[in-house]
Amino acid sequence: MNITLTDVLSKVNQGQSNQAGSAVSASAIAKQLQTSAVLNSLVTGQTIGGQIRSMQGSQILLAMGNGVEIGARLAFSTELATDFWACSQFAADWLFGPQIPREKIRILKNAIELERYRFNAEKRSHIRNKLGIENALVLGTAGRLSYQKNQMFLVELFKKFHREHPRSKLIILGDGELRDDLNEQIHRSGLEQAVLMLGWKTDIEVYFQAMDIFLLPSRFEGLGIVALEAAASGLPCIVSDQVPSDVAVSETVRRVPLSISDWGRALEEMIQVRIDRWQGAEIVRAAGYDVQQQAKVLESLYRA
Repeated sequence: MNITLTDVLSKVNQGQSNQAGSAVSASAIAKQLQTSAVLNSLVTGQTIGGQIRSMQGSQILLAMGNGVEIGARLAFSTELATDFWACSQFAADWLFGPQIPREKIRILKNAIELERYRFNAEKRSHIRNKLGIENALVLGTAGRLSYQKNQMFLVELFKKFHREHPRSKLIILGDGELRDDLNEQIHRSGLEQAVLMLGWKTDIEVYFQAMDIFLLPSRFEGLGIVALEAAASGLPCIVSDQVPSDVAVSETVRRVPLSISDWGRALEEMIQVRIDRWQGAEIVRAAGYDVQQQAKVLESLYRA
């Protein structure tokens, strides 16, 4: 049986709050839960190291990281796990640092359900009609409204682009702490009728169908899986050069420095591109991001 580190720490917390006030060791918990593998998918502090060091020996520890604090990164060592996994080499270098030899790190691709994202002309027509953008040139982005995702850069870019292309629209999917700031920027720019702030969507793939170009101007990313989802929808993509090169699965996914002038030129070039959008899913599959393929890889690692 495999359990997550959250399960382990839940038991630890239970032990710390018992009448005797004594902590329960992680190894004892593992035996109690009859597990041979612990998956640590989110590390939030160095104290975890002390908990899982006690599990050396018969237990197999698999360490994966996302959203890790700097202190936790410094705590990583080969004593803490037998396997170290990351979604890209960039993420691995940032997460594990020089103390984990590269030969001990395995890159596991963040795969997606490709058929969910495959281009569908009927769905495209339906969602564009629903949004009232049937004849528009539609740019789009998706992600938390935050400093990291950098949507305010897009609004500034779009203000200039919209002057040259008045039938253009910008779709922004997501919500977050910068929503009010973005709305204010859109208002100041006179773009209320041209920018669609649609909030969170559980069917993001439907909105990809409506777009003509996908934009991801992130200041930093571990991978940028949303760009792969857009590419699987057959969308030409412009992403920042701070997004790992792993997402550049074809010539129609371009990494561009975060400069309004550079992105403006890239946009003008990209709107001339004509591609077979249905083939997007096959391009992403060939790059190794099919969830069916990666599920087999993951299963083989657990069985090893």
